[in-house]
Amino acid sequence: MAFQKTLPRDWVIGNTRLLQTANGDRSQSRTARGTNVEVTRATTSDLQRTSRDVQDVLSRRIDEVNRRKQDLQHCNQELFLEISYLEEHKDKTTKALQSTELPLEISTQCQQWRDGRIGKDLVDDDVDAELAKEQQLLRSIRQALQQSVRDCEGQLRLLRAAKYKIDADIQDKETAEGIDMSCASLNTTHRDITRNNTWTPDDHEGMEPHEWDAFTLENIAQATRERESSVLLRSTIDTLLQKHADEQLTQANAVDDAFNRRIAEISSAKHAFETSLSETRTELEELGQSLAGMDRAISDNDAPLKLAETRLERRRARPNVELVRDPVHHELVAEVQQILAANEQLKGTKAAAEKAHRALVVAQNELEEDIRVKTNSLNIDNQCMRRRQHYKYRPT
Repeated sequence: MAFQKTLPRDWVIGNTRLLQTANGDRSQSRTARGTNVEVTRATTSDLQRTSRDVQDVLSRRIDEVNRRKQDLQHCNQELFLEISYLEEHKDKTTKALQSTELPLEISTQCQQWRDGRIGKDLVDDDVDAELAKEQQLLRSIRQALQQSVRDCEGQLRLLRAAKYKIDADIQDKETAEGIDMSCASLNTTHRDITRNNTWTPDDHEGMEPHEWDAFTLENIAQATRERESSVLLRSTIDTLLQKHADEQLTQANAVDDAFNRRIAEISSAKHAFETSLSETRTELEELGQSLAGMDRAISDNDAPLKLAETRLERRRARPNVELVRDPVHHELVAEVQQILAANEQLKGTKAAAEKAHRALVVAQNELEEDIRVKTNSLNIDNQCMRRRQHYKYRPT
């Protein structure tokens, strides 16, 4: 195949055009090189500044997370202590509740024992009234303490729930802090860096900083509210425990005082009855001796009466005019009448004495029965007082 030859003019024009093109390309290249240097210098400076800004922002964020973590840890420590304090108060309240079981049992038992009094001593007295007050007070105290235990249990649940949130928040912040510290430690030469294009500029995952801070502040605020409620509950429980202890002690003393007064009254009455019984027995013995003396006096008059009546009867045998109502006859009749009158008087006196004797026997029996009743009452009340010494009035 033969090539077509060009003209010299075309050859020159072609060479000239090629040179011009080459010169233009070199000029553009020099311009591009200059631009590249400027852009490279500018972008490098911008990227370095951005990298420093990122490092500063990471440092500030790490500090911010650390400060909030410290706030949470301080709050968490306060919650831990408050939970311990409230558990102690719950245990104290439970022990106080348990300590009322024996006093209530003893008070009820004393009332039941006192139902064993007999006769006229089965009195609705001050002791019964004070025992009833004591039992009512103890039941009221038990109800209040049971409610306090339930309040402690409820508040402990709220405290633990708040602590659970604080613990979770602390753990999340420790994780976030660790991640950000890891990011801060990276540089362009680190072997763990790699391209990751899973993120997008319009990624809205997560929350805004003010929402993040508000979340933690609300957790702290809620924990603070629950802790303050717990402190108030503990103060209320302390006041109630002291109030209940004082009321229980006061009422226990009132019951004991009523018992002591009643025991003194019964002892005094029993002593008076025993004295009266002793005097009655002495009087019965003396009256018995007196009755025996009257029987002997009546018996002693029997012989003189028989003698006088025998004389009168024999003198009626005097014959005819000798049957005279002489002084002897008059004296014998007077003697018989005197003896009969004396016997009637003695018998009347004896009847009155026998009536008095029977009354004394009845009085003796009544005194003995009343002493038995009083002895039974004293035994019961003393038994109650001994039983009441088996518990302390003031809970510890």
